[in-house]
Amino acid sequence: ASTGTDRRVYIWDLSKIGDEQSKEDGQDGPPELLFIHGGHTSKVSDISWNNNEPWMLTSVAEDNVIQFWQIVLGSLSINRPKVYTWRMKNKLFYMFLTILCTTVSF
Repeated sequence: ASTGTDRRVYIWDLSKIGDEQSKEDGQDGPPELLFIHGGHTSKVSDISWNNNEPWMLTSVAEDNVIQFWQIVLGSLSINRPKVYTWRMKNKLFYMFLTILCTTVSF
């Protein structure tokens, strides 16, 4: 996963680098790009994978909005992941939630 200045989180499958794709599929991006999460309204400053829940991530933006979201591969849900959003006022609490998200199953 990676982020940029465009407020998005990109999910990649690096094993697909260099795979052939049709001209039509090429319009969606390179073959290794699995998903783009565009739910933030400010620059994303950090992301973290959940160690126990497949495809579950936490992302936080510079406006202190934290999102917990999960991609469901192989279904239409990849276009509409589950997203839970909170505005964080305390950065220490954000660090606690990030650790919690990476170690606890939901």
